[in-house]
Amino acid sequence: MKDSGVADYPTEPREPWIDENGFLCVRTGNERRTKAIVERNFRTAAVLTEGKRRPWMVDARALTGADPVAWVAITERIGGSATSLAILVSNATTAEMANWQSRFDSLLLPCRMFIDEESAVAWLKASNRD
Repeated sequence: MKDSGVADYPTEPREPWIDENGFLCVRTGNERRTKAIVERNFRTAAVLTEGKRRPWMVDARALTGADPVAWVAITERIGGSATSLAILVSNATTAEMANWQSRFDSLLLPCRMFIDEESAVAWLKASNRD
């Protein structure tokens, strides 16, 4: 993932993966999130993490939207999977994500939105110190 700029971030979706920091990463790409996509991502995440909670980094900079049912599925399941949640957004996605901030606030886990990846990584590391 790169620092958010004019459009220098990836727009293709990617299945979840574990990065060099041990964070579970998801890239939404520019496809609209559906409940089926969300459920598939959570199944993949459960396999990768062996069912253990860990920090999540979601690259939503190219997000074009999500069905309300998909958002419900995300907010219902992320709390059992994540210790903290950093969401990368672009200027284009900031407004939409802000509309859903109250849902993330109800998760009872540290959650923040970031424009740049470096800040998100630093925050996740600081939030997950033993």
